[in-house]
This record gives sequence, structure tokens and C-alpha cells, in this order.
Amino acid sequence: MVEINAVQPGPNRPTLTHFSFTGVDHFGYLLDIILFGLTTTNLTTLKLHLEGHGGVKEYCADIDKIMDTFICLRHLSLTGNLVQYSPLRSSPRRFTAAPPETTVEGIQRNHGNAAGKTSTTTTTTKSYHMRHHRLETFAFDSRLFMKTEAFIHAIFTRLGKTLKRIDIRSSTSYWEASGHNYPWVVGQILSRCCPNLEEIETWGPITFWFFALPILPPSKVSHLNALVQELLLLSPPTGDGSTALVAQVVHDSVLKRRLQDQEVDELLLQGKKSFPPHFPRLKTLILGQDHSLGAQDLILLGLHSQFLTHVEIYHRPVEHRLVWDTYDMVAAAAAAKVDAITTSTTAASQQQQQEALTPVTGSYYGIVENRRLRKRWEVGSKEVLLFLQHCTSLRHFSYTGRRIQSKQLVQCGSSEESGETTPTEEGSSFIEPWACEETLETLTIGFDMTYNSSKAHHALVWAHLGRFKKLRSLTLKLSTLIPSPAYGIAGLFPAEGRVNSTLEEIRSLPSWWKVEDRRAMVLWFARSCPKLRVLGLEHVAFKNADEWSLRSFLGDGEVEKCTIRRVFVESAFF
Repeated sequence: MVEINAVQPGPNRPTLTHFSFTGVDHFGYLLDIILFGLTTTNLTTLKLHLEGHGGVKEYCADIDKIMDTFICLRHLSLTGNLVQYSPLRSSPRRFTAAPPETTVEGIQRNHGNAAGKTSTTTTTTKSYHMRHHRLETFAFDSRLFMKTEAFIHAIFTRLGKTLKRIDIRSSTSYWEASGHNYPWVVGQILSRCCPNLEEIETWGPITFWFFALPILPPSKVSHLNALVQELLLLSPPTGDGSTALVAQVVHDSVLKRRLQDQEVDELLLQGKKSFPPHFPRLKTLILGQDHSLGAQDLILLGLHSQFLTHVEIYHRPVEHRLVWDTYDMVAAAAAAKVDAITTSTTAASQQQQQEALTPVTGSYYGIVENRRLRKRWEVGSKEVLLFLQHCTSLRHFSYTGRRIQSKQLVQCGSSEESGETTPTEEGSSFIEPWACEETLETLTIGFDMTYNSSKAHHALVWAHLGRFKKLRSLTLKLSTLIPSPAYGIAGLFPAEGRVNSTLEEIRSLPSWWKVEDRRAMVLWFARSCPKLRVLGLEHVAFKNADEWSLRSFLGDGEVEKCTIRRVFVESAFF
């Protein structure tokens, strides 16, 4: 049996700069023999992905040893369900740091001292024997966040200010991670230890927060309770039996929406001053399937978008209640403690506090409590649009898996910013301008126009897409937006008679209408977009695409002379 710790770094492959391994280490030590036999002075990229099932031996990744051995390492990836992260060991140079106060006792101490109370407990500074490393990118499994707080803090303290990109992959379900994953702790640690993070990518079930949302003390919810009382006065639930149950469900839904709207207004009004971001230098955000991005986080990301240029959201609804029932339990306990300390003990104030705490019962109380605890809710069309209306630096945006609802996109009335209105059958409607009109280059998004199917609303959306002055690539995945002259597709151009001088690629263009409309549409793009190279036509019945041959388009003299190099049919579901 070979002792792993006895293996010494060797001189093999002296010019090797990249090493990648994907598979299984059946013996548990062969990978280390290979790895630590490599040269230690030139290796800059190390990628290990170990995944398997059925009792296969796990690999214990010694991050501390890897960092100390490969002194030029800049990019480290340790992923897969067979990767375990070993505790840190002592290093030659001593580094002393105090981890953030994220325990209930620590935060209560801080609040107690702030309130003027005498505290006999002294905050201790923990010593970690480690030295900083110049790693720039770090990919790891989300199980790293299930380690102890001290372990997580020590790892990212050592990575320090040089770390610019993290890639988090999950090999566990939300259920398996419940009780072990504390997103408020992770957010604080990354914010303090790695302030220069510029890129974050996540894939799989990962609960990850980008902001700390202050939790309200129990005695500070009178404005929330007022919404309940207002709703009951306006339309009290009536009936009995099943009728009463339906009425209660409707009232719960209305109250929940009213409380969410109230919180959104608060975020928009106070977000830039009262809600500092964990990652102020964030430039790129990629969220893969099963992510748990909260609506509040997305809205605040739009407000704090000084550097944010690239956002991809592969959105699939997360139905697991564990995600949306998660809240900062430490902050909640601290808020309750401070509230109990600072509340007056006079009879009048006790009565006032009691009235503030229990004005509602039943399901109403639970809904108000969720709002008080700042529980996140799922991102929808409204939150995506609010993000786009405030993110000024965006260059690449992708939102797939769900479509933007037309009832959220098209507003009735007049635009406060432009003061312009467009007459439609329903009156004066408009679309709020997006803040990235001057910067956006790539857009992947879907529009669901089934709610407002009038031609005027389609024309509004096309005109909205025509406002992006630098747009090079447009993908309309699963859209029901009709690309036809009768539905205002000419709005893609700022002025009538002008050509679009920026579009180079159009993908997933809806094409499931009449054949003559499809042909006219392709010819129109050929004449109107001199830089267009790729035109992908989306079809829901992909197997029937041969019934209308694209050779008729490509054989047209006008198309042959244009710059389109590829016209093809693509399935709507891939």
C-alpha cells in the first residue's frame, strides 16, 4: 500500500501547463501518484472531475497540498460526486484572520454591544496556518458549502483578492443539501474574502444569494399588517364550505402579491443605498438549470449593475419548497433578540406591541411572516423586465426556459420617460424602455403573445427590439411573436426605409404560419439586413419542415446576392 502523504512532487513533464483528468480512481491513491509526480513550476491549469456510482471509492482532494505544490497554478477545478474536500493542514507561513460573525451568539453580541448592553463575552480571533495563493478561477462542487463555516472561511481567505471567477457544480439535490447549506453564511464569507470576484457560474440545485436582505423585527410589521386589514375591508371573504375555502385561497393569493409588490417598491426606492451587493465587481453571471435565483436578488442586481455585462439564466421552475422557505435564521434570531431588548416594558407599550404582533391569524399570519423574514420568491416576467429596465451596462443577455408574458411587457397608458403613446385597439399602450438599449449586442429571449394577440401589440414588441443600436445576435426561443409585415416586423428598423446595419445572426425566428408569409419574411430579411449571415427558422413540427423547401428561398436571385450564408430550420424544443 502506497502512503499518499509520502508521495513527493516529481519532475515529470517539465513543460506541462495543463492537466485534466475525468474518470474514477478505483484505488484511491493512483491519481495522487500521477498528479504529484508532475512538475511543480509550470502547471497553470488543473482540472479533476471524478464521478461514479455503486460504491466507487471517493477521492479526497487536498486543496492545501495542491496549492502549496503547484506554485504557478491559476485555474483549479475539483468537481464530481466522488470528490471530497479534505481539511486544511498547517503551512510554513502563518496567517491570522477572524472569520465573520455568522453565528447566532456572535451577531447577538454585536447587537447587544450596539444597544449599550454590557457583554462579558470577548470576540476571539482564530488563527489559520496558511499562506495566500494566486488562484484566479476555482471550480468546485456545492458540497464544499456543506462544510463547517471555519473550513469555508479558511479556503476562501487563502484564495483572497486574486480570485476572479468561481464555477459551482452541484452533485446533490436540494433535499440532500437541506440542513447543511447556509446561503447567508456563504454570501458573507465570499464577500469578505474575495471582494474582486467578477464571474460566477452555477449548475444544478444550489441555493446561492447575492444580497443580504435585512429582516424586520417582529414589532416592525405594522405596515404589513395594514395591507391585510385593507384587503379584508375592501373584500372580506364570504360564503361557507367550499365557497369559503376558495375565497380564502383567492385572498391569500392577492395578499401575497400585494406584499411582493410592496417589497419590490421598497427595493427600487432604497436598493442602491440600503442593500449593498456581495459582489460589487460582478461582470458575468451564468445560472444553469435548477438554480434558485430569488426575485429580490435579480431586481437588486439590475440596480447595482455598474460592471455587469453578461447574464445567462437557464430558467426552469424550482418547485422544491426548501428553496423558497430558506431565510437567514441567524439574522432572524438576532432581530428577535434586539427587539426584545429595546422594547419598553411599560404597560402601554406592551399593549401596543401585542396589537402590532397579532393583528392577523391563520394563513394571513404565515404570509406576513414570510415577508418579515425576507423569504425569496421565484423569478417571473415582472422581475426580469425590472432588471432589464435598470441594468445599464448589459451587453449579452439570455433568458431561456420561460417566456416573457405580454401582459407584463405591454403597459397601458403613457410612458413617463418618453411621453409617447401608441394607439391600439385597447387604448394607448407602450413598453417601458430597457436601460441597455445603447449597449446590448446579444439577446436570447422568448415572448408569449397569447394574452394580447392584437397586431398592434406585436408591432410594439418589434419596434421595441428595433431600439437596440448595437444588436448583432437575436434569438427568439419559443416565441409566439409573429414575424410578418402585417404584424409590424418593420419596426426592427429605427426609421422606415432604412436597413438594419448591425444584425448578423437571427435564431429561432417563429415560422409556423402560412408558406407565403415565410417566403416573404426570408426575402425581406435578405434585402433589409446586409450583414445577416445566419437565419434560423424555428418550427414546432420539425418533421414536416420538408413540405416547404428552403431551396425556393435560396434559389431566389435576391437571396443569392445577399450576405446570408445559412438559412435553416431548427426545432422549437432543442
